Amino acid sequence: YGRIEEFIPSAYAAGQKSQVYTNAPPGLFFPGDAGIPKAGTTGDYNDFAPRAGFAYDVTGKGRTSIRGGVGMFYNTRVTGNINNPVVDLNPFAESVAFTAPQAPFSNPLQGTVSPFPATFPAPGSKFAPPPANAAFTAPTVTYTFSPNQKFLVPVTYSWNLALEHQFGWDLMTRAAYVGSHAIHQVEEQELNPSYYIPGSSLGPDQRRLMFPGYSEIAMAAEDLNMSYNALQLSLKKRMSSKLSVDANYTFAKSLDDFPSSANATFSNAATPDNSALPWFSPNRHSFDDGPSNFNITHRFVASYVYDLPRLTGRPGWLRAVAGGW
Repeated sequence: YGRIEEFIPSAYAAGQKSQVYTNAPPGLFFPGDAGIPKAGTTGDYNDFAPRAGFAYDVTGKGRTSIRGGVGMFYNTRVTGNINNPVVDLNPFAESVAFTAPQAPFSNPLQGTVSPFPATFPAPGSKFAPPPANAAFTAPTVTYTFSPNQKFLVPVTYSWNLALEHQFGWDLMTRAAYVGSHAIHQVEEQELNPSYYIPGSSLGPDQRRLMFPGYSEIAMAAEDLNMSYNALQLSLKKRMSSKLSVDANYTFAKSLDDFPSSANATFSNAATPDNSALPWFSPNRHSFDDGPSNFNITHRFVASYVYDLPRLTGRPGWLRAVAGGW
């Protein structure tokens, strides 16, 4: 329903304003404004995802094999984290944000242009767009896609190479190298950070020096990277002599340049991931490089099944209590 917005820093600097919602602050545009995609961003239709694998019987006897594979794997449906919060913002959901309000608690809107009562379509009717003169109360909160590129779908390149050998009929060992590299991982950059001012008692919105008139400006960016490399050792024993075993050891390292507040499996647009360096700094992720927050160097996992004796010839009560577990 067109509930999308896009913030363009260069347009803010030039004082350019939306023609769709005329009260929006400079730099904030909507579908219908020149150059703004209907969905806030444009997709990429070149996401080719080849995969290949092989298995080779080294001796021809079916006991020693070399296996390997490589592939590209794309993430799906990640943009909902970013564009869903837009429906809760002006002009699509009337709201007023206060920082150090000057009005009394009994009348907090005193001196402020009130957008209330809010007008929404009747239940069950199609969403009606807000009027062109909908009110925007500073400081304006904004969620935006990058105005400089189409949306890049997160992709992971994965590969593995394994050597397997079977001893006898019931024992198999495996040694494998497993690696992956992920690019275009989603980050919500804070374009309008609050600056620390020694001794200041100003609130966070009053210390946002990049774009005055705005509060938080969260931009969806696909600029994070990850890598994983691991040695994986396995021992598998089929059920014999009343015992089966599945044991696995992994020696691994996962590295990424995610900010400390970010998570490799979920991004929350309501709380932008703030790097130590601001978004416009060269090599701004240089302080974020390091082991992933889920990195585990050594991991050993084993499971087994042991079939206890049935205690044949023992008293019935003893067989019932302790036999055949």
